[in-house]
Amino acid sequence: MTGSETTTCPILNGPDNFQIWKFRITVKLRQEKVWDIIAGTTTPSASTKTQTKPLQSPTDTTTALISLPQSQKDNWQIQDFKAAGIIIMHVSNRLAIEVGDLDHSKEMFDKLMFITMLDQKWDGSPATLSDHISSISTASAKLTAMKRQVDHKFLAFILLHSLPDDTVWELFCATVLNSLTPGTSLSFSTLLDQLTFMVTAQQGASSDAAPQG
Repeated sequence: MTGSETTTCPILNGPDNFQIWKFRITVKLRQEKVWDIIAGTTTPSASTKTQTKPLQSPTDTTTALISLPQSQKDNWQIQDFKAAGIIIMHVSNRLAIEVGDLDHSKEMFDKLMFITMLDQKWDGSPATLSDHISSISTASAKLTAMKRQVDHKFLAFILLHSLPDDTVWELFCATVLNSLTPGTSLSFSTLLDQLTFMVTAQQGASSDAAPQG
């Protein structure tokens, strides 16, 4: 591939450019023949053993090298180091610090997905709520497709974290958390119903307060 055909990957700064970054970094990693390390599609019996379970946090990882001939381990590790280097070179300093202490490139990529989800903020406008929910759900679906399923409780807290930093929504968060009875946990679907009800009530109040023509 010539220089003019090589995909230029931007520096990942956060949610605003994550989608284009993910597309271009995937192409870059494929070009360098290390995408299989990130996607976990290298033959598990020949390189790694991956246990799939719901994630409780961005640092909950389950990938580990199994007993292999040294030459196979070395080859996998070389590819892993290469993929990690490519990722680090294409993220901001802040994000590099966040993931730089992780051992494997797949862990880095997965944590970047989580950080991006956590960095997403809803602007509080009813008109953008649907798009905001879709962006979180899409990110979760992509992680699930990569065999990194997100625990529904953790996804709910991501949604809570994404609400505007003002008194109204801080009170909403406190009310939701305080309403949980012992032995129950917060779910994404339940929180979404409560959030939708809250937004609908706000719209109704705004309509009632509007001056009549």
